[in-house]
Amino acid sequence: MLLSGKQPEMEYVQASTPNSDVKDRIARAWSDDQPQADGFVLDTLMVGLWAARTADNFDDAVWSAVSRGEDADTSAAVAGALAGARFGASGISHGDKSTFNSSQPMFAEVDRTYLESVAEKLATL
Repeated sequence: MLLSGKQPEMEYVQASTPNSDVKDRIARAWSDDQPQADGFVLDTLMVGLWAARTADNFDDAVWSAVSRGEDADTSAAVAGALAGARFGASGISHGDKSTFNSSQPMFAEVDRTYLESVAEKLATL
């Protein structure tokens, strides 16, 4: 697993990622002790990846990303998504999961006729 930080996985990522700013940020997520985001999308990716890789649990990953500042909400979202993949649902503390109730839809139902009218208007643009 890439987030384990094991060398073979990192070598694969480095070898299969074209030379680019993305490749640079991925490498920095493995080498920087305290990467700092500046609001730039690639730095946000780097901080989120770093936080998920270096944390011992889901909560620490999210809080580490937030503590880097700047685009903290997006960095935390990236870190949370990656940490969720790394630690699984059982790795998310009960308090964080209690706000979600899978028996109820997350979004209220929207009138289908309204959505169709919006789609028709967008199609004419």
